[in-house]
Amino acid sequence: MKKFYISIIMSSLLLTGCFEQKIDTTSKETMTKSISNVKESLSNEDREIFERYLTIILLDNIEAKDFFSLLSTDRSYDKVKNIINNKTAIEVINIGKIIEIKNKEIAIKRKIELELAEKKLEEDLKTKELSILQKLESDKEIFNKSLVDINNIKILYSDLDTVKDSFLDTKIMRLVIKNETKHTISGIYFSGILKNDERKIPWAEDNFLYNFPGGLEPGETIRLNLEPNMLSKFYSVKSPNDATFTVNVLEVYGPNKEKILDINSFNKEKEELLTKLKNKYNK
Repeated sequence: MKKFYISIIMSSLLLTGCFEQKIDTTSKETMTKSISNVKESLSNEDREIFERYLTIILLDNIEAKDFFSLLSTDRSYDKVKNIINNKTAIEVINIGKIIEIKNKEIAIKRKIELELAEKKLEEDLKTKELSILQKLESDKEIFNKSLVDINNIKILYSDLDTVKDSFLDTKIMRLVIKNETKHTISGIYFSGILKNDERKIPWAEDNFLYNFPGGLEPGETIRLNLEPNMLSKFYSVKSPNDATFTVNVLEVYGPNKEKILDINSFNKEKEELLTKLKNKYNK
């Protein structure tokens, strides 16, 4: 503040014009004329200083859109007339300096507040992402264990057979499955694909669910002869006799119909996000 008051005193010493000229805001006309008279009483250097701080006063007390119509708009006139009425050039400059310092302090405060807000957002984002990372790592660990269990559900045999009769051909999915997990299984959601190795496009591929009557206990093997439903891609597919029917396990359901294993529980998107967050936080 000591530097500030010295600055005000210095501005008084710089002004070499007529110190008695004052601004009269009795009306818009007298304000315009008296401001002009004050300017004319000053040297070129002092006039520039006066105009600068008068502008600061005006901008601080009126909306920007009103600035150029200051002397013709009643609203703008009413806001500034009491501030600069009966003031000399030195007094206008000192008022402007006070406003300038106030505005700088406000700007510094806003900058600090903005930096703190940005830092808080960064910290919140980091906390959230680290929580997501921890969850993804846990999910990945569970998923890897699930893969072991899913691979222990053995598809010992799979074939898509055609049973001919006098009216139509019926497709039968013949499967032999062994449960080498520790889980009692109520149902399995399978994926199936019928193709020839030398062909890039399969004859048919589809997913299907089978619920085991009485369940499939650990260590138990079961033979299934399943007729695809009418909506299945396998229901009426026509393919050569040497086409291979391959079946894989997608999901496994426990005794209470709850999903206990899922080969898609940790998908590509989750894997990519896990890698991204690990790289970001050097984990």
